[in-house]
Amino acid sequence: KIGRAGQQTRASALAAQQAEQLLMTAYGDDDLIAGTHYAPANPIDGRYYVKWAVVDSVPVIGCKRVTVTVSRWSTTLPSEAGVTIVCPQSD
Repeated sequence: KIGRAGQQTRASALAAQQAEQLLMTAYGDDDLIAGTHYAPANPIDGRYYVKWAVVDSVPVIGCKRVTVTVSRWSTTLPSEAGVTIVCPQSD
């Protein structure tokens, strides 16, 4: 169980790291275009896959909801960790 907890901790850290990076990304950047995106460094540490889904105008117009998930071994397996952020458009 200790190994499993360590894996979830690492997955959570990777999700938080990607979310922080996206919060610092320009609103019009390709990484924030609506749709699903995959981290170019996948697989991270040889086993973690980071992806994020962007939805425009959620929860309000001028914002993007971004859900970051981290899975082990494949992008299609259930996520080990995830975080949702909102990126507002700034002037």
